[in-house]
Amino acid sequence: MPCGPQLIEAVERCILHEGVTSPTDIALSIETSMGKFSSRSIRYAITALVKQGRIRRVNGAIFAVRREE
Repeated sequence: MPCGPQLIEAVERCILHEGVTSPTDIALSIETSMGKFSSRSIRYAITALVKQGRIRRVNGAIFAVRREE
């Protein structure tokens, strides 16, 4: 299953607003609104968010990045 922009936004919303950080828990959280996604697709979305600088991973833990606006 591809990792599109809608999935990346949904994963970011789960991490930043709901505090869900496990790929399995994120998949369950977004299943009702977007359908089923594999944990691998969720991990790809998390990697994309890290590369964009929107979240950070430290020793496997996921942290939100504060934005100065």
